[in-house]
Amino acid sequence: MKITLEKIFLILCFFSHVFSTQVIIQDFLKERKANNGIIQLNSKSINSVITKPRNYTMVIMFTTTEEQYNCNLCKKLEPIFKLVAKSQHKTYPKSEELFFGILEFSDGPEVFEKLQLTAVPVIMLYPATIGPNASRKNTPYILNIKSGDISSNWLAQIISQETKQPIRIIQFINYGKVFFYAFITFLSVVFLRLIRSFVFFIITKKELWLILSLASILIFNSGYMFTRIRNISFNGYDNDIPIYILETFNSQYGIESLIISTTCKKF
Repeated sequence: MKITLEKIFLILCFFSHVFSTQVIIQDFLKERKANNGIIQLNSKSINSVITKPRNYTMVIMFTTTEEQYNCNLCKKLEPIFKLVAKSQHKTYPKSEELFFGILEFSDGPEVFEKLQLTAVPVIMLYPATIGPNASRKNTPYILNIKSGDISSNWLAQIISQETKQPIRIIQFINYGKVFFYAFITFLSVVFLRLIRSFVFFIITKKELWLILSLASILIFNSGYMFTRIRNISFNGYDNDIPIYILETFNSQYGIESLIISTTCKKF
């Protein structure tokens, strides 16, 4: 009778683990579908991943993107991690073997303390512990993150090697940017149509182009830009007698530009 009770107890424990795991997976599937492949974890949900048996693999990024912590590497890695998760979800929308989760420090500081995480970001891969995909390793695999070689392809390749599930990065269309540039183009076309008569007047006005051309010639050929750049004095003095022309080949006074301009106007 004792043996029978032990067997019944073991069977009940087994089915209890299986049932609880399936409940967790169903919750993960719903959240993954709603969040483009990402499961936003907290202290309660991550404990169910870490402490309970898993017939799935979970890749977790421990991070903090809040401004008060000023973690630039976290901000750089987060969109890459989300792109890999979204690509995996797009390729395997009904897969129950691999999930991607993010735990913010503010959502579970006690978890960071328990895992002795003193620096972020950290990506850990928790392999399946039961089922056909169970790994021989019971400890999580920690990815070696370096700011110089972070890319979506690099991250997808490492995860694919550990999980045996190939992940192909999909470059999704950013419809927000497409709409923004389309809207700017539309406004530009409308603006040009409204001012086209004024633009046509400017283009065909000969007197205006004549004035602009003459002004450009005088500015760039009379030495005006030369005196402005080198901050040369307007005129010089020799024994309190004003001098307007500098007797050198490589410099001039500011007034010489006005003299040349006045001479050109007379012509």
